[in-house]
Amino acid sequence: MRTALVGGAIDVGAIVHELNAPENGALSLFIGTVRNVNDGRSVDGIEYNAYAPMAERELRELAQEAS
Repeated sequence: MRTALVGGAIDVGAIVHELNAPENGALSLFIGTVRNVNDGRSVDGIEYNAYAPMAERELRELAQEAS
């Protein structure tokens, strides 16, 4: 299992290509989109910030629990 924090756009096609192999039992991705209007105002995008050390620790723990 692989987890990562990234600072830019995620190339979903590259991830699928990298992980699509007979020895992998499954590939599960969640792909979300941003709605174009929220509370009557136009939305251009979203920004997410995380405290990297804590986020990476939590991702490792989740991956260990799932494997």
